[in-house]
Amino acid sequence: KEIGAAVARELVEYAKKDKSDMKWSGERPTGPDKLKGDVFVYPAAGQWATWAIQSADDYLPPPPHDIDSVEMQKELNELKNIERNVPVSIAGWLNHSTERAYRWWYDKLATAVFESGAEMDSPSAALAYATVAAANHDAIIACFNAKYTYWMIRPAQLDNTVPTLFPNPPHPSYPAAHSCSPTSFAVAIGHFFPAHSESLLKAAHVAGYSRIIAGIHYPNDKRAGEQIGTDVTLDVISFAEKLGSL
Repeated sequence: KEIGAAVARELVEYAKKDKSDMKWSGERPTGPDKLKGDVFVYPAAGQWATWAIQSADDYLPPPPHDIDSVEMQKELNELKNIERNVPVSIAGWLNHSTERAYRWWYDKLATAVFESGAEMDSPSAALAYATVAAANHDAIIACFNAKYTYWMIRPAQLDNTVPTLFPNPPHPSYPAAHSCSPTSFAVAIGHFFPAHSESLLKAAHVAGYSRIIAGIHYPNDKRAGEQIGTDVTLDVISFAEKLGSL
């Protein structure tokens, strides 16, 4: 109890200076390819303090497809041609929940730690938990930094014939956070527990594809999110391994 309270006090002090309360002072870009709507959240997230990576800019993906390009037309057609039957729609709704976005992954980590039994001592388990959490945190920052670099319009805003299961989240489309975040969890947990890697990567793929099913992301958003989630997590793992060897 005393250790937990002491660590919590230090983290609270750190959080007071992590820039998550900073006011955004940028200028919103306009144009036919930019996010529509008066509400947009976390525009300054790319400047929040990270745990391991040096700069979110290091993970900036290439620009999204031009809205007048052949690639974009293919992506819009793919979204329109999805058969959104009941099982498919359930997958879209299931991955829309906060439970599935975060707790589900930590439950998988807890299960893997439990199954490891005596093979994993307490410091190693603590390092695994810390690495997974730090990787997800830093990956989300890199993802939102990219979102507000490009301000990409959502599919149904670009083409109102694209069907959606629920309203667009109030932030830019590219890249997809629902690909970035699950991928970071899957790669980090899979690093410590390789036997779980394949199933977790499949779950991350489903989570990312659920946003395509929902009609709120382009396929290219998913691919870019997966790349950010992977690249950031591998660097966080490298950082954590150095800590673990001290």
